Amino acid sequence: NILARIFLDHNFNNFQMMAINDQLSTIGAIESDGRNIVNEDGTKGGVFQISNEELPLLLKKYGDFAKDANPNWQEPEWYTAAKAHNSPSKLDLDHQRALALVKLISNPESAHLLPKAANGDVDAWTDLYMNYYNPSDAERPELEKRARNYFTQVSKGNYLYELPELATWNKEWWLTDA
Repeated sequence: NILARIFLDHNFNNFQMMAINDQLSTIGAIESDGRNIVNEDGTKGGVFQISNEELPLLLKKYGDFAKDANPNWQEPEWYTAAKAHNSPSKLDLDHQRALALVKLISNPESAHLLPKAANGDVDAWTDLYMNYYNPSDAERPELEKRARNYFTQVSKGNYLYELPELATWNKEWWLTDA
């Protein structure tokens, strides 16, 4: 699980993990309004608008993360199928989300932004999104304004959770171990 990898690699607390998880949903909202769609020219798909061209690399990176966590890891069916169909929109939301997170954290140049982003820094999220997730030049000023607005709305920090595990469904929690 990619969230667990981030949790361990960065020693984030549950509220920081919740912020990352929440803002990943924000990226889905910016990209597709949370809809599992294919773009007009058929080059990107899914909630997170992952390009067909980058899907093989993201799958490889996901596999590398999985093998690091478990040397006996075997390709699951969804992974093998994704390599064959090469269409992000055909993946279920959890797998799209995992690959979007891989895309967000894979560039070593963006590593310094993740701790800031985990603490709700809107500038860090905007930088991560604009320069590492969606580095397109198209509609840059409008897209950056929209992204900043979305990230600002989610980064208010007024969460009513007493147990952040309820928001993140942390893998190492009693409900998910049942």
